[in-house]
Amino acid sequence: MERKHWRTIQHNWDFLRLELNAQYLLDDLASCLPLEERQRVKFKDVDADKNEILLLSLKSFSNSYEHFLEALKKTDNHIFRHLTSTTESSLKQEATKEQPATAAKNSKSVVRKILLENFIEEDEQSCTLLDVKNTVQHSGDTFDWTEWTDVHLQQFVKDVFADIRCEPGNESQITKIFNLKFKNECQHKNRGAKSDQEAVQTTSKETQNDKLPETCLLQNMDTEELCRHLEPLLEEYNVDISLLKRFKEEEIDGLVFSKMEESHLKENFCDMSLGKRMRLLLARDKLVKTFQNKGIVQNRADDYSIETEESQQDKPLPLKGYFRRFDTAVDETDRYKKGSELEISGLSQNMIIPIRMCIDMNKSESDVITTIARETVLFSDACLNDRTNGTLYFGISPSKSDKGSGQVAGIHINKQKCEEAVRSMIADAFFEDQHEIVFHAIRSTKFIQVDNSESKGTPLYVIEVDVVPNAILVRDEVFFVKGTALGGCKREGLEMYRHVNGSRKQLNEKEIHSYMKGKQLLRDHRLEQERLSSKVSSQPDLRTQILNLYAGGSEVIEDEIEPILMLSPLDISMDKAFIRETLSFIEHFDAKVTFDFDPNSDSKGLYHYLANDCEQVFELLTTDNFDKEKKDFSEELMVTPHNRWILSNGYSGLDKHPLSAFDWKQMRLDGFKEALRLFKIPKNRAIVVIFLFSHKYEALTEASAEILMAFKDQWMVIAENKDIAKSWKSEMISRHVASKEALEQRCVLGMPWRHVDTTFKQLIQPTQKFDCEIPTSTGAFCVLKKRDLNCMTDLEIVSRNLHDNDDNLKDPDSRENIRKKAADAFYHGDQVSWLNLWFNQDHVLKRKQHKVLKEKVRNALDSPGYDDDEKVGVVKLMHHPGAGGTTSAKQILWDLRSEYRCCVVIKITDDTAEQIVNLRNYEDKKKKRPPLILLDSMDEESMTSLLLNLEKCAKLALREENYFPVFCAILLCEKSVNLPTSIVGNIVLLRHDLDRQELAWFEAKNESLKDEFKKHKTTNPNLLMSFNILRTNFDKNYIKQRVEDFMPGLDGKEFIVIKYLSLINSYHIDFHIIPLSCFDPIFEGFVRDDRYIRPTGWESKMSTSLRLLVNKTSNRGICGREAPIRITSALLAEEILGYILRTTEETRSDIFLEMLSSVIFQCENRSTKKLLSIVGNLVKKRRMTGEIRSSLSPMILDISRLEGSEQASAVMTEVFHQTCDAMVAQQIGRFYIINKNWSKAEEYARKATNLLPSNSFLLDTIGQVYKSRMRESYDTARTTKTKLNIKDSNEVLQFASEALKIFRREQQLSEAEKTLINNHGGYINELITIFSLCDTVSIFEIFPGMETFHRFLVDADFVPEEFSSLDLQSRNMLKSLGDSAFKTIRKLEDELVQTKGDSREAFNTDRYLDRGKLNYYKEKAYVFFGEHSKVVPKSLSSSDACEYRRRFVKRIGLTSLHGALDLTHADDHENLDVSCMFMLENVSSRWCSTFDLVTMLHIVLSCHVCDLRNTANITYQNILDWSKQLYNRKQPEDSPYLETYVYLVLFHLPTVARVSNFELCSEVTLQDALEQWKQTFSKKYPKHDDQNRLGAKKGTTLFFLGKGMGLSEIVYQKHLLTDGVKYHDNGFWESALAKQRFQRLEGYLLFGGTEVLVPLQTASGNKYNITIAASKPVRSKRMWQSKIYFVFGFGWSGPKAYDIRLDDLTQDLDETVPTGALAPQQVFPQTQNESSTQLTLSKIENDIKEKEEKLESLKMKKNGSKQRAKKRKLEADLKDLYKDQRRLLWDADKG
Repeated sequence: MERKHWRTIQHNWDFLRLELNAQYLLDDLASCLPLEERQRVKFKDVDADKNEILLLSLKSFSNSYEHFLEALKKTDNHIFRHLTSTTESSLKQEATKEQPATAAKNSKSVVRKILLENFIEEDEQSCTLLDVKNTVQHSGDTFDWTEWTDVHLQQFVKDVFADIRCEPGNESQITKIFNLKFKNECQHKNRGAKSDQEAVQTTSKETQNDKLPETCLLQNMDTEELCRHLEPLLEEYNVDISLLKRFKEEEIDGLVFSKMEESHLKENFCDMSLGKRMRLLLARDKLVKTFQNKGIVQNRADDYSIETEESQQDKPLPLKGYFRRFDTAVDETDRYKKGSELEISGLSQNMIIPIRMCIDMNKSESDVITTIARETVLFSDACLNDRTNGTLYFGISPSKSDKGSGQVAGIHINKQKCEEAVRSMIADAFFEDQHEIVFHAIRSTKFIQVDNSESKGTPLYVIEVDVVPNAILVRDEVFFVKGTALGGCKREGLEMYRHVNGSRKQLNEKEIHSYMKGKQLLRDHRLEQERLSSKVSSQPDLRTQILNLYAGGSEVIEDEIEPILMLSPLDISMDKAFIRETLSFIEHFDAKVTFDFDPNSDSKGLYHYLANDCEQVFELLTTDNFDKEKKDFSEELMVTPHNRWILSNGYSGLDKHPLSAFDWKQMRLDGFKEALRLFKIPKNRAIVVIFLFSHKYEALTEASAEILMAFKDQWMVIAENKDIAKSWKSEMISRHVASKEALEQRCVLGMPWRHVDTTFKQLIQPTQKFDCEIPTSTGAFCVLKKRDLNCMTDLEIVSRNLHDNDDNLKDPDSRENIRKKAADAFYHGDQVSWLNLWFNQDHVLKRKQHKVLKEKVRNALDSPGYDDDEKVGVVKLMHHPGAGGTTSAKQILWDLRSEYRCCVVIKITDDTAEQIVNLRNYEDKKKKRPPLILLDSMDEESMTSLLLNLEKCAKLALREENYFPVFCAILLCEKSVNLPTSIVGNIVLLRHDLDRQELAWFEAKNESLKDEFKKHKTTNPNLLMSFNILRTNFDKNYIKQRVEDFMPGLDGKEFIVIKYLSLINSYHIDFHIIPLSCFDPIFEGFVRDDRYIRPTGWESKMSTSLRLLVNKTSNRGICGREAPIRITSALLAEEILGYILRTTEETRSDIFLEMLSSVIFQCENRSTKKLLSIVGNLVKKRRMTGEIRSSLSPMILDISRLEGSEQASAVMTEVFHQTCDAMVAQQIGRFYIINKNWSKAEEYARKATNLLPSNSFLLDTIGQVYKSRMRESYDTARTTKTKLNIKDSNEVLQFASEALKIFRREQQLSEAEKTLINNHGGYINELITIFSLCDTVSIFEIFPGMETFHRFLVDADFVPEEFSSLDLQSRNMLKSLGDSAFKTIRKLEDELVQTKGDSREAFNTDRYLDRGKLNYYKEKAYVFFGEHSKVVPKSLSSSDACEYRRRFVKRIGLTSLHGALDLTHADDHENLDVSCMFMLENVSSRWCSTFDLVTMLHIVLSCHVCDLRNTANITYQNILDWSKQLYNRKQPEDSPYLETYVYLVLFHLPTVARVSNFELCSEVTLQDALEQWKQTFSKKYPKHDDQNRLGAKKGTTLFFLGKGMGLSEIVYQKHLLTDGVKYHDNGFWESALAKQRFQRLEGYLLFGGTEVLVPLQTASGNKYNITIAASKPVRSKRMWQSKIYFVFGFGWSGPKAYDIRLDDLTQDLDETVPTGALAPQQVFPQTQNESSTQLTLSKIENDIKEKEEKLESLKMKKNGSKQRAKKRKLEADLKDLYKDQRRLLWDADKG
C-alpha cells in the first residue's frame, strides 16, 4: 500500500477499529488478500481485533487500498465517505491541532498519535529506536509504559509507517530505523537516556524479563533453585508446598536433597506423615531421573558433577552426560559424544522448564535442510502458542524402545545454508507484523560438534533451536503459520500448532476458537511462573556489596590496600570495542600482580588493551618463569618498578598453549604457587578480585583454591550472571575452601559489566590526565607519550604545563577548595607538591638563598666543569632537616621547567641513568639541552653510582653527537645536622634560621589563614604543625609546648606507634618514611564490624592528636603502593622522644628493645622487611661531619653515652639476631674495639666475614682488632711510663703479625672486588700498623736505642744483642717492615699518579686515599727506614752502599716521578744534586736495580720539565741506554713498573730527529713493549682495566711528542696550559704556541674511530706499523680509514693519538718561535742570550709588582668568600712568578 494511503488509515485507525465490520468485507477482498490472511481475520474472536488484523494485512499488498474502498462503498458507505474526505492538508491541520488526551484511549492509540505527530517517512533519512523511545516517554501523555518492550515498540513503528526498515544493533550499537525522520529536527535535542548512576543501581526490566532459568544437575542446585523445581512436583504428588519454606530454613540444597533418606525426613520433619515423606522421596526420584546423565558430553567446568577431592586431584575432570544448558551460547568446549544416550523430557506443568523434542534425520543434505527449517517453524509455533520454553534437536535419534530417550548420531550439514534456510522459512511462515516477536523468541540455530573417534573427515553436528516465549514479549498474540510457506499450494491456508500429550498437534477450527477463549489464562500462568523463577523478592544491592567488599563500605578507599587481580578468559563476544566501553575500569587498578588466565590476552585481550590502547607498562611474565628450585632467580623477577602481569595459562605470543585443568595442575600449579609466595603482602592489606568473564575458567578454578586459602576473607568474585559463577562456587565448596555463606556474600553476581565499570570508576576517582609537555632545544615543546612516560618509573618528570589545563582549577569554587586542601597538607607537614608551587607565593615562600641557588644551577647547566671529561654538572644544597631544602630544590625545577627538562629521581635503580638519557634525547635530534635532575636525600653509594653512570653515558653520547659542554646537571639535596661553617664551589647552605623578611611572610600568611578560619571555618592555623614551626623560626619552646598539648590525646596503641616512630625518626639519618602497615600487628588486625565488609586499616581511625603529629600520604583510589608514615619533622620527633623519656622513665634502649620484641616483627612481609632495614641502619649508619665519619651511629653513641656500653651492646646484638646483617655485625665489632672488649670484637668481626667472605671492608675489621690490641699496649705503657717485658713484647709482635697478614689479605680481596668504592684500607692500615709497631718497639725492655734499631731495620745482616731473645720469625718480620712500607707507598703513589678518576666529592670513589695522607705516611716511613746523611759510610760494601743511596733518595721523596717533580718545584737543588749523583753511581755499578734506573730517569725528566741544569752532563744516549736496561730487567711479579714501558717508548719512538742521530731500540722491541705495556697496566690495575665498570679510572697522560732534538721532543702536559684551558679544547690545539711546539705525525684512523695506525721507519729505511688508541672515539665516519694527522701522547695506560684531524695544522706555520733543536750530544737547550733574558725578567718583575698591589688592595676589603678566593689565586700566581724570577736570575748568573 502506498505511504499516503496507509497514513490515511493510521490517522483514522481508532475510528476504523471500532466502526469497521471486517467479517463482511472478506469476500469482496478475496482478489487482493490470500486465504491465509483472510483465515487469520476470521479466527479472531473479537471484532475490533479482526478489524485490526484486516487493516494490517491490507498494508502488505499493492492496490489493496483501492479494493478496500470499493468494498466499503458496497457495504458501509459512511466509512467510505469518512476515508475519502481525509486529505493531506486535513491531515496536516489535524496534526497541528491540540487534541486533549482521553482516558478511554488505550496505550497503542496514544503511542500512534505521538508517532504520527513527531515522525514522517522520507527516503534516505533515518533515526534510532532510542530516538523514538525517548520521544514517546517524554511526550507528556499518560499511559502504561511498562507493557512496551523495545521489541514491541519496534514492531509497532513498523505497523504505523508503511515503508520503513530496521537494522538491529549489537551490544555497542542501537537499532537504526531507515526512511523515517523527525518532523522537526531540533525537537529531539537534549533528550538522553538514564545517567550512569541510575544505570548502576537499577536493572532494566527488559533484561530481567528476558532472563530465563536454566536447567542444571540436581547436585549443583542451590536451595532456591531446588525449591523452584520441586514446587510443581509437590503439587503433582499432593505434598504441601509450604514444606519448601522449611527447606530454606534448614539450608537443604540439591546436593543434600539428592542424598536424603526417609530416616532423615523422620528425624527433621517429624510432623509429616509417613505417606507424605514417601511422596516427597518419590518427587525427589523423579527430579533425579529428569537430570540423570546418560550421554551428553560437555567439557565445561560449570557443569561438572561433584566428585571426591581425591578424584579431582588424581585424574582429569570427566566429560558430562546431559543436555547442554538451555538458551546459552555455544562454547568451543561444548561437545556431544556420538552414541551416548540422553533422556528426553516431555511436557511439564512448569512452562519455564523447556520441553525437548528430537527429530531423526536420515535424508540427503538438501532434504535435511528443508526438514530442519520446516520442523523448526512447527515446533516453534507450538511453543509460542503454549507459552512454554522448548528446545528442538536434530542429530539425536529418538530411541525406538524407549520414547523417553534418544541417542546422539550427529549429521553432516552446511551451517551457513542451514541457518539461512531456517531464518527464511520463519520469515515466510509467520506474518510480518509478528516478525519482531518471533525472531526474538526463536533463538538463532546452534551447531554443537559431535566427538566421533571413528570419523576423521567432515564434522558431525547436533543442531539445537531454543524457543523462549517470554510473557511480556508474546502477550496475547496467536501464532499461525502459512501452509504455503511450509508445503506449497497443497497446504494453502493457516495452520496452528500446540503440544498435546507430548506430541505436536495441528489444531482444527473448533480447537482454535477454544484456544482463543483460554489464551489469557496461559499468559497469566506464564507470568506467574516467570515471577517465581526470577527471585525478584531478594535482589541484592550489588553496588553496596562491591563497596563493602572492596572499600570497607566507603565511597572511596580510606586506607592502604593492595589489590590482586585474577582474570578468566574473555567471552568470545568481548571484542576490543566491548573492552574499551565496559571494562576500561581495569586500567585504573594499581595491582602489584595480575594473574591472567586468557591465553590470547597479549593479542586481543585485556593485556593488549592496557599495553597498547592505554599505553601502560607491565612486567610481562608467565607461571613458567617461577621455579622454586631457582629461588634466587624467581626473587629477581620481583625486583621491578612495574606491576606484574602474569599470563597464567598460555601465551599465544610465545606459542604456549592453554592447558586443561588436569594438565595445568600438573605443569603450572607449582609456578603459580611460587609466584604467590613471593608476593608477601602485609596481613589484611590484600584484596583478591576474581573476574569471571566467561565459563572457560577450569584452570583458574584450580588457582582459586590456592589463592583463597592464602588470602582468607580477603577475596571477592564478580561475574555478570549467576550461571557463569555457578561451577566456580560448586568447586570451592567441594574443595572445602569456602563456605556457602561466604560464597553468597563475596560473589557479586548479576551486575552488568557496564555497571561494574561505572562503580569502580566512582570508587577509584581517577585523576584527570594531561599531556606531559617538555621543552626542546629549539624552544618549542613536545609531548612525552604516555607509554614513554610510564617507562620512566624512576623519575617524576615536571611537565611544562602541569596543572594549567586542569578543568577543576578553572572553576573558581573548585579552585579555591583545591587551594585550601593543598595548602593544609603542605603546612601540616606533607612534602611540597607541584600544586603548591603552581599557586606560587600564595603557598610557598622563596628562601633568601633561592636566587643564589638558581644562579649556580644555571651555571651548571650552561658551563662545563673544570675538567673537560666532566660532563655532569653538580650543585649541592645542604640543609638542616625541616629547613625547607626539598621545597627550595623543587622551586628551582619549577622555575626552569619551561627552559630545561626537569625531573626528580624517585629511586635509583640500574635503569635510572638510561631513563635520564631517554628523557634528554626524547624527540630532540639537534643540539640537546641538558636536563636538570633533582636527587633528594639518596643513599650515598647509590647516588655516586648514578653520577658515574651519567658520566659514562655522556662519553657514549660524545661518540654520536657534536661537542657539548654539559650532558646533564644534578641538584643534590643533602640533609645534615651539622652544616659546614664555610663553603667553596657549587654549594648552598640552608639553615634553621629565617631572616626578617622570611619571618614577615610567615606572619602575614598566618593572619590570612586566621581570617579564612573565622570566615569559612577552614582548618585552624594553630593546628598546622610544620607551618608554625617555621613561623616561630624553629623555636624549641614552641615545639615542646605543642607536644605537651597533643601527646595526652593519644590512646594506648597510638602511643606505642608514636613512641617507636619518634625513636626511628630522631635517629634515622636519612629520615626515611616508614610503611604504616608495619604497625598493623599492634592493632591486633582490623576490627570487623561485619564479616563481609572489608575491615579498614587503623590509619583510617586515627585520633586527631595523632593526625597532627604524624604525616601520612593519602592513598587515593585503589592505589597498590605502600602508604608511608612519619613524624612531621625531625625536630618534632626529637621533642616527642624527649617527652616520652621524661614521662615514662623509659630509656632509648628500652624503647628500641621493646620494639624489636613486639608483635611487629612476629610476621614477615614486605613492610616489616623494610622496617627491619631501617632498624639496621639505626645501628650501622654513621653520620658524616664534614669529611669525618663518626665512629658509631648517632643512636648507639647516645645510648652508650647516656646509658652505658652494656645497653648499647644489647641493642646492637639484638638487631644482629633479627637481621643477620653482616654490616651490623661489623659495627658490633667496631663497638667492642672502641670499648676494648677484644674477644667480643673479634667474635663479631669474624661473624661478619663469615657471612660475606669476599668483602674486603669486613675483613678490615678483624685486622683492626689486632692493630688496636697492639696499640693498646703502647698507650698503656706510655701512660704508666713502664716498659713492656719480653712476654708482652712477643704478644705485641704476634698482634702486629696477625694484623699485617689480615691487611695484606684485605688488599688481595679489594683488588678483585667489583665494588664502586675503592678500598685502600688494607694498604693504609698496613702502613699504620708498621709505624705503630715501630713506635711500640721503642718501649720494649729490650729496645737497643733508636740508632741501633734503625740499623737493625735497614741492615739485613745486623741483629743487636738485645733482640737475640726474639724468635727468628719475629726478627724477620721486623726486618721486612721497611720493604713492605716502601712497596705499599709505591703502590698507593703509583695509583694516585698513574690513574685518574673523578676528583669531585660526589663522584669520588677513593674515599680513603688522598695525597695529604700519603705524604704523611711517606714522612713516617723515611723516619724509620730512610737515611739522613748525604755521606755514604765508607764501611759499607758496594752493595750496601747502593742500598744506602736508595734509602736516602726514598727519604727525600724520590719514589716516583711525581716525587721528583715535587722536589724540583720545592727548589731543593742540593738534595736533587745529591740524588742525581747517588743514582748515577748506582746505575753505573754492578748492583744496579730496577729502582735505580727508574729513579734516574725520574730525575732526568723532572729536571727537563722544570728546566733545571742539574743533569746537564747526561747525554740523550745515556737516557736511551738506561731505558733499554730497564726494559730488559725482570719485573716484580706483584708490583711491576709501568715506567719500564712508558720510558722505552717515550725515548725510543723513531722520530725524524732521533732516527738519524741516536741508536734506538729495534722495531720488534718497540712493538713488544707496546703490547706488554697494555698487559702490565691491566695486571697492575685490574679494577680499572674494564673501562665500562663504574668508577674505573683511566691512565693519566703526562707527555706529548714535540718538536726539537733529544729531550726537547718531550713536552710535559702542563707546560702549554693556561688558566681555564684544557688540552681537549680545540682552541688549545689550534693556538699558535701549540702548533709551533707539538710535532704532528701521520697515520690512518681505523674503522670504528677508536684506533690509529701509525707508520714508522727505522734508521735504514725499513717501514713498520704500530697501532695506538685514539684519545677519544672519532664519530665522523668520513674520517674512518682515512689519512689523518695527530699529536702523539704518552699515558700510563699506553700511547694515545690526540687532536685527530684530516689536515696538518703545521703545514704553513711560520717558524717564529725557536724549537730549541739541540746537537746530538746535548740533552738541554743552550741558554738564551742575555738581552732576551733581561726582557723576560723585566716582564716578570712588572707582573709581580702589579699582582702585589692587587693583593694589598684586597687585604683592605671585607673578608668575604669571593675576596678570599681572589687572594688565594693571586698568592698562587705570585708564587709561580717568584719561582720563574729565581730561575732566570740563576740562568743569567751561570751564563
